[in-house]
Amino acid sequence: MTNNLDLTRIKALAIDMDGVFWLGAQPLPGITKFFDFLHARRIPYILATNNASKTPEQY
Repeated sequence: MTNNLDLTRIKALAIDMDGVFWLGAQPLPGITKFFDFLHARRIPYILATNNASKTPEQY
């Protein structure tokens, strides 16, 4: 098995934030590189959460 993923066919992403990019109040390692990757390849994305304990502004 390989750890390399073929991301060349991705057209867009919907990304869950809690536990994926954040753990509590701390961003997880690699988040900046991940967004740099998306921006460099012009891959559109939206961020989503089902955590009702924070307002959009608090994120």
